Amino acid sequence: MQFKVSDMTCGHCAQTIEKAIAKVDSAAVVGVDLATKIVAVESNSAAPSIKAAIASAGFDVAPL
Repeated sequence: MQFKVSDMTCGHCAQTIEKAIAKVDSAAVVGVDLATKIVAVESNSAAPSIKAAIASAGFDVAPL
């Protein structure tokens, strides 16, 4: 699943998002592309749970 995180601007943002997703699914594989502001996630958790984790970390997030 992929998400657009429009206000992700730096490496610290990426780490914060990765940590938030890990709290939902510690086995998730997360790929972050700062240039396109896309977060790709391979997880057994449902997309709404991942989206909620990113949002609770303080980011605007939308599924692609």
